[in-house]
Amino acid sequence: MSVVASYEIPNQWLFQISWQKVGKEHLLSIGTEVWVKDHNLEIKHQMWPANVGDWNLVFHEARLNDSGVYECQVISTDKLTRRVRLSVVGELMIHFV
Repeated sequence: MSVVASYEIPNQWLFQISWQKVGKEHLLSIGTEVWVKDHNLEIKHQMWPANVGDWNLVFHEARLNDSGVYECQVISTDKLTRRVRLSVVGELMIHFV
């Protein structure tokens, strides 16, 4: 099951964006580049009119150890952040009858 954490940023073209799991020292991404060796993660970026951009942290297969708080930060002189909590409580199972 895919999970998406999203952050919509106005005047996005002025800034770089980073994603980080709170409590970890390393960044997961800067811009659209994923900085960790995890093929489960992807950054998707979409530009909209009026220079608004969506920055999405995508987990292709959400795992129990992906649970936690994630922070998207606009890298600028002002610290603009958004935190989202991901809770993976079990594995998706499909049974065919």
